[in-house]
Amino acid sequence: MLRILCASRAGQATVVMLLFVTMAVSVGSGYYFSVVRSEEVAESVMERYLEHEYDRVWGQQNYELMLEATRLSAEEQIPQLRQYLRQRWANVENDTENTSNTGGQSGAVNTRTTSEQTIEAIKSSAYILGDADARLLMLEYSDLECPFCIRQYRDGTIDAVRAEYGDQIAFAFRNHRGVNHSGTEAKAEAVLCAGEIGGTEKYYEYTHAILDGSDTQGGVYSVSDLDTLAGEIGLDVEAFAECRASDRNIAKFNAETQEGRQFGVWGTPGTVIIDTETNEYVVVEGAYPVSEFTRQIDGLLGAQ
Repeated sequence: MLRILCASRAGQATVVMLLFVTMAVSVGSGYYFSVVRSEEVAESVMERYLEHEYDRVWGQQNYELMLEATRLSAEEQIPQLRQYLRQRWANVENDTENTSNTGGQSGAVNTRTTSEQTIEAIKSSAYILGDADARLLMLEYSDLECPFCIRQYRDGTIDAVRAEYGDQIAFAFRNHRGVNHSGTEAKAEAVLCAGEIGGTEKYYEYTHAILDGSDTQGGVYSVSDLDTLAGEIGLDVEAFAECRASDRNIAKFNAETQEGRQFGVWGTPGTVIIDTETNEYVVVEGAYPVSEFTRQIDGLLGAQ
């Protein structure tokens, strides 16, 4: 009788053990297959997504080239972004100090001073739009391959500021190396050649054509089309080609870059607005909306 009872209990224990094993296997296999299935689904979705992206840009090779171009473009912007952040932090500190020193005036800005000789030297070399003797002289230091510079142009910011102040303000586009993209020097030199041959009108017509043929997503005007563009806007093509081949305007390009740096412009766009009556100036470091320009200009005019 005792043997039968022990055998019965042993059988029950075995059954219970087998039940637990079966449950564990069931749960484990369910988890395993759910994970495997999830990974398979995720992989399938990713494959379909990539196939769609490849088709959209006509092949895997083009897609990978675009990714690499985007990565390089981002890396090129790092120095510019760093300078922009440093400048903005300096402006915040200076604006806070100026506000406390002026009894909390909301228009207080960080003004600096240049010399009358510097202003006159710039006027003699710049292609100026508006009255060269206007009280305000606005200098845009720009890189024709900088996406922020292209955005500022596309947004119509400078034109809006000029319209806001009318005869009080004169404007000049100045070339600046900024991040120094692959076509920066070639385009700056070409623009300066356009001005040398065709004067102020052709300088800006050529500059605007390059910017019109560029976009803020990294699509820039082709360097290979610079000579063709000269003919399209009516410049003497032979004289233009000779000017570019001579490299004589690279020195002017470097001088304009150095000029901007002396004003405190390192990244692009950097816009310097000078009050020619007081020789004081402010710097708008970056592609800001019109409201920031008017704030700075009004603060400059109200600083006296």
